[in-house]
Amino acid sequence: MIDKSILERERKRWEESLTKAYTDIHFENLINKNLDEKQYNKIAQDIQTAHLLVFRMVNAAFDEAPRLFDKVEDISIWERYLTSIRVLFLKVPESILFKFGLPLLGLGELRKGILDWINTSIGSLPYFYSLMKESEKYFTNYNKGVEISGREERYLKELVPLYASLKTWGTEERFEDFCHTLTFLTNNLVTIYIEGPVQLYLSFSKNHFILILKTLLLENLNHSVDNRIIKDFELLNARIETVLESSKTLDFTTKLLNKTSEKAITDWITEQKIRRQLQPTPYLKEKFVRNFESGVFITVHG
Repeated sequence: MIDKSILERERKRWEESLTKAYTDIHFENLINKNLDEKQYNKIAQDIQTAHLLVFRMVNAAFDEAPRLFDKVEDISIWERYLTSIRVLFLKVPESILFKFGLPLLGLGELRKGILDWINTSIGSLPYFYSLMKESEKYFTNYNKGVEISGREERYLKELVPLYASLKTWGTEERFEDFCHTLTFLTNNLVTIYIEGPVQLYLSFSKNHFILILKTLLLENLNHSVDNRIIKDFELLNARIETVLESSKTLDFTTKLLNKTSEKAITDWITEQKIRRQLQPTPYLKEKFVRNFESGVFITVHG
């Protein structure tokens, strides 16, 4: 369970980071660019659409986040998700369709592209696991701090987050390791899981698309697929390709996601480091945690 005070604070951080990222991208692409009115309005609309998409993504993530830490048979939902994804990534390259079907259809290059993407994605999963495991510890310790503090507002802003941070990452080395994981995912998440699949899709030729479509729609070897259906899907595919290749919305969306996550994560790390510097030595860190858990620190400073 994630305490509501964390959700409120972090949602606000990400929304403010998005606003700053939106302002930066707006300035970079529209100010002093010698654009005519039509060009200006088109770019401004694309940026606004991207902003709305990212805003919804951020809020959907915060709405879903608490459920990821619910447990089913003593295993967190997030761990079950990651395990399922890992199994899928490992099984797909060994499947009959992947090993024999795609080459038989002349889709060897597509097979290679999918395999490269899967291998890259698998490489990121240990970082995801470490992030979620450490985050779960932090949330547990934060909840304990809230309970110790009696949920008094004056302690929720600084003392409880400091306690949770020091309790979770008792040394600066451990905290730096977590920051490294966080930074790695910040720098690579959009590239791997958004830009990667889009580029993979755009690498399909028209013939590749038709071959895959016919294979999926074919009910048995004695029947052919209705050409009208194929034609409709060709038109849909062509439209999607045109939108992805010509529209700046996707480009602005990925840039906004990158800038927003970078600003939010950098701000969070900086905030944590400032707090942790209040207890600069290992001895003082341990002493603060002991005192906080016994209520001494709150009593003295209350």
